[in-house]
Amino acid sequence: MNTPLTGQPAPPNEQFIGLLRTALRRLYDNNALRTSPLVAIFGLMDEPDPSAALRQLLIAAIRALQPQAGTPADTLQDVPRSLYDAAMIDGANGFRRFWHVTIPMCSPVVLFNLVMGFIGGFQYFTMPWLLTQGGPNRATEFYSLHLYRNAFLFLRMGKAAALAWLLFVVVVVFTITLFKTSGRWVYYGGEAD
Repeated sequence: MNTPLTGQPAPPNEQFIGLLRTALRRLYDNNALRTSPLVAIFGLMDEPDPSAALRQLLIAAIRALQPQAGTPADTLQDVPRSLYDAAMIDGANGFRRFWHVTIPMCSPVVLFNLVMGFIGGFQYFTMPWLLTQGGPNRATEFYSLHLYRNAFLFLRMGKAAALAWLLFVVVVVFTITLFKTSGRWVYYGGEAD
């Protein structure tokens, strides 16, 4: 891949982004799906469905979150074995040990992932913009895409600034609410009951 102006090789980041964009567009392209023999045989797709585009983007977002899903697995290794042994001595079955020992010991990680996931959800921009630019029929126009369109495509900077402030207020209110209620459901190992 050469850059159009200089003929020099593109930096690896640009090459990767270009390849990713091409691959994702082909993966989620309705025309490519319609010409697939399996789709033709089983009649899986008649007309493009705007809700299908949103569903595919949400599946891609869930796949993108998988590296964060490894964090609770690391936390599971930090749960003291003595707590499980004490629960077994008290007669707790596997479900009760999971519910009363594992979940409380992993709750700080759950709180962290909730806050980061909520903030990341409102900042979800790259995948919908690269694949659909908010289409079809604005089915994949997330809040950040709407903000971007108002600021940089329609040049409505006042509206975009108001949307950004609204986003900030919603994120702050949700985060404060989570931290205020976390005292009831988050357990930190060194706390005394």
